[in-house]
Amino acid sequence: MHSVSTSRRNCYDNSLRTTLRRSSTSHDAISTIREPSKGKSKTKTESFTNKQSTTPLFWHNASDPTVFHYHNTTTTGLTFRIRGNPLPLQRHRQTRRGFVYNPSQTAQTAFRQVLESQLVSQPETPLFEETIPLHMSCHFYMKRSLSDFVAQTRGRPLKMAAATVLSTRTPDVDNLAKFVLDSLNGLLYADDQQIVSLSVQKLRDNEGECWGYTDVHVSVVSDKDGSSMLLTDDPESIRHVLQVKNHLV
Repeated sequence: MHSVSTSRRNCYDNSLRTTLRRSSTSHDAISTIREPSKGKSKTKTESFTNKQSTTPLFWHNASDPTVFHYHNTTTTGLTFRIRGNPLPLQRHRQTRRGFVYNPSQTAQTAFRQVLESQLVSQPETPLFEETIPLHMSCHFYMKRSLSDFVAQTRGRPLKMAAATVLSTRTPDVDNLAKFVLDSLNGLLYADDQQIVSLSVQKLRDNEGECWGYTDVHVSVVSDKDGSSMLLTDDPESIRHVLQVKNHLV
């Protein structure tokens, strides 16, 4: 009888050790999954993603006036600003099934819609007929990286060692110009082939949080001598168009 009870007690002890070992292992697994650091990292990622998704590609501030230039009753030019980091026009791509598409279409639509919101007083489009030769001037102010700011915080002062105003990095300046030229087809002009003269500059944004913006000036070119018809010295030839709404795209 004594040997039997000893055998039962040994079996009980072995079973108890196995149960405790399993309990300890499962407890360790649960504590590993619930590490606080992983939870915080996920929260930061989600908040960053939400912030990125709510930032528009392009927009227009109410403090940025759209200026129409006139000679007598004829529109001879237009000057406007569109906020947002300038983008290049990407080459058309082809799918495996042979379908050709424009990767820049979404961005171009956003750029175009911002300008349309500034042309509410001009019901007729395009603004310049297809027989009118035009000159276009574009100044692209590229977005600043966080490393250019003090404490790497956008909106803080720029570092003394920050890059100069001139931008020598990608994208190429000709692709930036192509983006604007192609986006304004049918809105400012019938086709960008009407642009007979083009002036382009690529700079770095030094204003505010330095998100970047694009300044565009379009003016009619005289057929006689090729000079611009814009009369900058005539105060009556310039009219500031009041914005009907502050539209963000």
